[in-house]
Amino acid sequence: MRGLISEILSAPVVHGTVNNVLGSEPYDVVERPGSYVLSLKKEPSDHCKRIIVLKPKGFTSNSLDELSSHPEAGEATIEIKGAARQANKGYFPIKNCVEFVYHDKDGVDIQPYYPYASAGGALRELKTSRTRFKVVKRNYYGFYHNLINLTDEWLVLVLNKKLNLTKQVDYSLIESAGKRQKATLYSFAGAVKKKGDDIFKSERAVVEPVYSLDPHASLPALITLLNIEEKGKHEQCTVFAVILRIAKKHPALALNLLEKAKEDEVAQPYYLRELIKKVKGYSK
Repeated sequence: MRGLISEILSAPVVHGTVNNVLGSEPYDVVERPGSYVLSLKKEPSDHCKRIIVLKPKGFTSNSLDELSSHPEAGEATIEIKGAARQANKGYFPIKNCVEFVYHDKDGVDIQPYYPYASAGGALRELKTSRTRFKVVKRNYYGFYHNLINLTDEWLVLVLNKKLNLTKQVDYSLIESAGKRQKATLYSFAGAVKKKGDDIFKSERAVVEPVYSLDPHASLPALITLLNIEEKGKHEQCTVFAVILRIAKKHPALALNLLEKAKEDEVAQPYYLRELIKKVKGYSK
């Protein structure tokens, strides 16, 4: 960690929040375009608590006009602590500091290769520091959302999320792919776990070979990798994007495998449904 985020995390008030939320266990600090996410290296399988540090004018999605999908969340609550300042013993309160931008359903148009929605036509609510609110509910409220920092301050939020992902990665599908393909798929899976969607910029040498594998072996393995653990780096969305790029070259095969996967419930229904919808468009 370098620069201002190190200073923010070393502030006594933030340090206290980290201890209260994450305890003394090891944790990761994940940098996103408009925020930092602090999460335990080992999280429970049914729920998680994380700390979100919004950069000045920052956001939780990849951009201001984009909403991230959250099929992994059965329910999620955000608590806005306030602004973190080195000299303050507590969080500085600010009125209307966060804009909660969301859709209250999951059936919206998504981007060509990623399961992210546009903020156009979304609902918007202003939130004040020292408040707690539901950011995801079971009726698809907040299924797509973005939290936007409207201030020039560093804002600290606490996320409490009940997880909805119960499927596991079936590594036998990688093991049976053949020696060369197995090595390529394991390298890809490891990079996704470590860096999430940043691999498209920093690990292209790991991603590109996946596209040239025999799709009969790679697609089943990638479909089960949709169950990879979500740690705030858009891991599942990364796998989603790679599947779509392969499916564009092999739409008939991909559609058959995805529909079988949906029937057998081998991965998150949301991702499979959206993949099938996209691949059907490739066949027209």
